[in-house]
This record gives sequence, C-alpha cells and structure tokens, in this order.
Amino acid sequence: MTGAVAARIGRRWAVLGGGVLGMRLAGKLAETGDHVELFESAPALGGLAGVWTIGDFTWDKHYHVMLRSDRHLLALLDELDLKQETRWSRTRAGFYSGGRLHSLSDALDFLRFPLLGPFQKLRLAATILRAAQIRDWRTLERTTVSSWLIRWSGRATYERIWLPLLRAKLGEGYRTASAAFIWATIARLYGARRTEKKREEFGFVTGGYSRILERFQEGQQNCGSKNQPSHGPPILHELPSTTERGD
Repeated sequence: MTGAVAARIGRRWAVLGGGVLGMRLAGKLAETGDHVELFESAPALGGLAGVWTIGDFTWDKHYHVMLRSDRHLLALLDELDLKQETRWSRTRAGFYSGGRLHSLSDALDFLRFPLLGPFQKLRLAATILRAAQIRDWRTLERTTVSSWLIRWSGRATYERIWLPLLRAKLGEGYRTASAAFIWATIARLYGARRTEKKREEFGFVTGGYSRILERFQEGQQNCGSKNQPSHGPPILHELPSTTERGD
C-alpha cells in the first residue's frame, strides 16, 4: 500500500500504508505519546522506496537517486543523521540510437545531436521550458502524456525521443499515463539546475534506500515524547495481500 491514512480514535491511531509517508506519520504520532498501529500489506516496509534482495545483493526497486532540489528528502536525511553518508556526483546524459550513444550533457551536445533537425530541436527545447514553467499540474491530469508531448514537440520528435523513453519507464502504461507524469519528471530535473551549483548532480545514500529504511525503523524503536508517557514504537500489522483477499 502506497498511501497513508490515519484515523484517530481517542488517543489511538491506525496508519494504513508502510511506505515512507506512513512510517514517518506513525513515528511522529508515536512521539506525542499516543498509541500507534501501522498496517502494511507487503511483506516488508518501504512502499515504492522498498528494496529487492537476492542472496547478498540488495538494490532499490524504483527510486535510485536524489537531486539537490529534493528539499524534503534532504531534510529527512538530515533528521535521520544520514547526511554524512550521502554521496554526490555530477551527471552526464546520453541518448542511445542506431547502435551509437550520443552525448546530451550540455548545450553544445544538444546542437550537435544528429537525430533531430534545427526546428525539431527548437520544439523539444520549448517543450522542456514549458513543462518547467507550469505551476498547476492538475490541469495536466486531463491530458495523456502522449497527446501533450505530440502537441508541443511534434510527432517526429515524439516518436524518436519521447516514445522510447516512455516505454522504457512505463511499459504499455504510457498509453494511459497523464501529462502530469512528464511534467513532474522535467520539473524535478530542471529544478536541480536552479540550485546553488547550477549543474545537475545525482546523490545517493551509501547502502541505498535499504539504509534509509533501516534508520527509519531504528528511530521508531525509540519513539516517545519527553513531556508525555509513551506507548512505545508503532505496532506493525501485516494486512492480507490482494490475492489473499480474493479481490
């Protein structure tokens, strides 16, 4: 379960969803001294920030890196005392097509990019700038990502550039995904260049999200307010999975 919903009954709380939001909410409520129970249907906590483990190997399921523009996440890492375990490196970008990798790391690379003509590059740049300027993403929920990108970039650029990226990320789900998806992606990456270093850098915590979730759970074992008696850390309950419920 990826959402987190809390229902209060007196001084008792039930939090549905053991992702990062649910875990953080449960921890904050427990710090007040209230009784908190956390419900999660998956066999492990983490939600979309969870990890896969095969033998001695562990890696992140979905979220692999962070940007300097991810202010809320960085504040959380600071709170979890993981800031010193975060590593940053400057990133470079490329586009693989026809058996060749074409660099797209800066403006000069973009001008030299052989898969698009001058007008197509202009429209692609306009698409990115337009997405970065949108403030109310809710209007994009009514438009599919494909139709929005075709309108701004043109069909040729869509088929050569955007469509392979959408399929790689969403599979066939790109057909129904809303334009809010590409807005969120572009806005996040574009925002990284607005930070003080004016360049795109990717960061990660040594050990990945497994380390973050580990520290999360360590912190919850010590929940309780200095001013109120504590009921202890949140109690974890495993909900039956969808298949077990017969849905």
